[in-house]
Amino acid sequence: MPSKVSELKKPNKKKFTLPDDPVTQYAVKVLDNKIITCQSEKQACKRHIKDLKRQGTKNFPYVFKRERAERLFRFFSYLKHVEGEVAGEPIILVDFQEFIVGSIFGWVHKDTGFRRFKKAYIQVGRKNTKSELSGGISIYMAGFDGEIGAQIYTTATKKDQAKIVWNFARKMIKASPDLKKRFRIRESTLEIFHDATDSIIRPLGKDTDTIDGFNPHLGNIDEYHAHKTTEMLDVLVSGMGLQRQGLILIITTAGFLLGGPCHR
Repeated sequence: MPSKVSELKKPNKKKFTLPDDPVTQYAVKVLDNKIITCQSEKQACKRHIKDLKRQGTKNFPYVFKRERAERLFRFFSYLKHVEGEVAGEPIILVDFQEFIVGSIFGWVHKDTGFRRFKKAYIQVGRKNTKSELSGGISIYMAGFDGEIGAQIYTTATKKDQAKIVWNFARKMIKASPDLKKRFRIRESTLEIFHDATDSIIRPLGKDTDTIDGFNPHLGNIDEYHAHKTTEMLDVLVSGMGLQRQGLILIITTAGFLLGGPCHR
């Protein structure tokens, strides 16, 4: 047996080194105060770093797959801006957008590979291309997410508001010769079809008639600050049912409806 106390000590654990992917490096910069953010964003960054250190353990069966996150970054680079001075230029996600998209699509279950997060709340200032981001994610999940018969809904309190994200998806498809070959747009009924996967993108407002076979793979909620009740969110949650990796994507500006579900 060892005779010295020092020989009984367990060896030091190997020091954890943070990866250099864009999602993690953004979180590091925020926590080092190199990027100024609100407290909620700092908490999201802290969660990411904390979870990296415990990923794949017995009590935390999720892992961060860098390649899954960067697949989305590449996908967006094939899309084009469709409004403003940058219309026609490729969409290159900036750092905070990479953190959002990378967090949603990069974290997966270590055994099944299904996404960890089924709900994302994203609040940004105006003119931060939130509808464009939501439209791009809609296109990806309709045609390139490995889901057959994916139902993608862009929702809001009114169908006209719900059409905003749908229109971004329509314009981005029309601006891409490759996507135009893969998707069919039926403007008379406000539907976008991806025939290879039998998937569909359509707007859904509180004033929309009942839809048969409602089973959303992605439910976008636009401008949640304007919702007086949780009705649309509840509809998406109940309809999503047993979806293996369905996603509810809430993207909103701050708004002025104090006491509403977004404010709460």
